[in-house]
Amino acid sequence: MDIFEGKSIPGGMAATGIPEYRLPKAVLAKEVSIIETLGGRIFYNQKMGREFTLNDLVEKGYTSVFLGIGAHKGKTMQVAYEDAGIEGYDFGVDFLLRINHDYIDRGIPMALGEKMVVVGGGNVAMDCARSALRMDVKQVHLVYRRSEKEMPADHEEIEAAKREGVIFHFLTHPTKILVKDGRVMGVECIQMGLGKPDESGRSSVSPVADSEFVIETDHIIPAIGQQVELGFVTPKDGVELNSWGTIKVNPASLMTTRKGVFAGGDCVSGPATLVQAMAQGEKAARSIDDYLTLGRVRFQPKERMAQLVADVQPMIAKGINIPIKHEYRVKIKELDPMIRKKIFEEVEKPISVDEAYSEAQRCMRCYRVYSVITEQ
Repeated sequence: MDIFEGKSIPGGMAATGIPEYRLPKAVLAKEVSIIETLGGRIFYNQKMGREFTLNDLVEKGYTSVFLGIGAHKGKTMQVAYEDAGIEGYDFGVDFLLRINHDYIDRGIPMALGEKMVVVGGGNVAMDCARSALRMDVKQVHLVYRRSEKEMPADHEEIEAAKREGVIFHFLTHPTKILVKDGRVMGVECIQMGLGKPDESGRSSVSPVADSEFVIETDHIIPAIGQQVELGFVTPKDGVELNSWGTIKVNPASLMTTRKGVFAGGDCVSGPATLVQAMAQGEKAARSIDDYLTLGRVRFQPKERMAQLVADVQPMIAKGINIPIKHEYRVKIKELDPMIRKKIFEEVEKPISVDEAYSEAQRCMRCYRVYSVITEQ
């Protein structure tokens, strides 16, 4: 198995986008070494669409290809005077990359100033805000246009950011970047009001008249989402994209519109979690193994059961709920917020052997059985 890595280090977003206090680099390095020990070869600085094409790989004799290119391109806020070239402006994913690759790995100093504004409500925004504190930024503001209840970030990440001192501005939206002599001086924001739920189920928001205010800052980090960087395939490659700019696949096998080419992770699902990307990687590996050994992808009973369980979820609220005994999960020990916000050491500590046994005895999955009547 050969891996063509677009960067100079392996691991994708796990290596460049997740702070070390959440995923220690030693853990990731060990996983990479296992791959190499098993015979995997990694070729660095080999970006698809730049150094090679999909057809190049096929011509070299690769019978099957997996595309796991991620979604590394940041999205702009679409506000006045926004320019990625001004000093003090960084996309969230680029900011985390600089911290991980330049500051932590190489020891290259980073001048971030004393105040920073992070815009967004997802886990990347939380990572940026919490990392900024660890980079000795004195005051970190997080701006989010909806309420806290609607933030897509994990609840634990939000609470951790609060305990470490991040200043939250909910129902707030940036409207203009204040620039002087080519560098960021502040962000003009406006307060938002909640309205009726939109198509996504979240409450719509609209600006509140005459509610503008300014947050002075030395640095602004838009972390409002990522997208797939296009150009990795051409129409000649036979791999189609959908209207969202992600790769179109068969959901059962993760095979693309080109036979023998599979894809998974953020480049298929859009920005998601590391665990979700790993799950798709495992699924694709099974499909590729079937394709190479059998010439087809086999039916997977576990996949079918998972789909059935997902399909009946809407029926649960209408069914009969039988009381069960609640067994709460083990509380994870963490470093003190006042200590951890100054270092990049892993925040969450391992559980004990006894706690692990206790966790294993909890019911981790509940099935509900329904009778399905079909007409003859």
